[in-house]
Amino acid sequence: MPWTRIRKDFTDRVPCRFCNRAITSGVGTVVRNEEGDEAFSGPICARRRTDNPDEPIPDITAALLMPDAERREVPPGGGARQGGRREPNPQDDTHQLVSYLLLRCEKLIHYQDMENRKLSDVYDRYLTREILVEDDKPYVRNLLGLMERSRPELSLRNLRQVYACEFWVLRFIDMQEDEDGVEFGRGLLRYLRARLRLTRGQVDGLNKWLDNMPGMGLINPNGFYR
Repeated sequence: MPWTRIRKDFTDRVPCRFCNRAITSGVGTVVRNEEGDEAFSGPICARRRTDNPDEPIPDITAALLMPDAERREVPPGGGARQGGRREPNPQDDTHQLVSYLLLRCEKLIHYQDMENRKLSDVYDRYLTREILVEDDKPYVRNLLGLMERSRPELSLRNLRQVYACEFWVLRFIDMQEDEDGVEFGRGLLRYLRARLRLTRGQVDGLNKWLDNMPGMGLINPNGFYR
């Protein structure tokens, strides 16, 4: 049964659908079969074992990290383009729109001000049809632009940052062995959910922990809205 790459997303330690090896980076590729079953795959298996290995897909893990040695800002998992992978058409913003739809209506729905009835209707149609239909794109596009201008805390860039930070803060809390560490993490989570951002000092504290995780970049405090 063929599998299709759907999006990149955060995940806890889970086995790859194809090779059964654990995904330990925190980021995996969501794949779906013809029956609608979804699972996580590692990046190599996702390229080798799916029917759309070179197609651009939504990436809701693309938070802004600290620049690398060449001063480029990179998303989790690295920013260099792999050979043979097709770059998104700059005229086609579908993946941006789907990312925004997923963040507002699914991943961050427990945050304040996320609910939007018309956007929820679009999301329901997206789930039913498994694509964002052309008729729904103008509304999502206009809403995204409006938020960029008037509600930057609800912009795509900021929501990606919030989503990434929540994932790593929750992982931080789970790995703490003392109450002080747990309370620090809970404090970050409360602030993040109330303000849709973290302070520079809070990010610095979180980065001290992330710095000890091989292969993981550091959260850029400038990624949040101002």
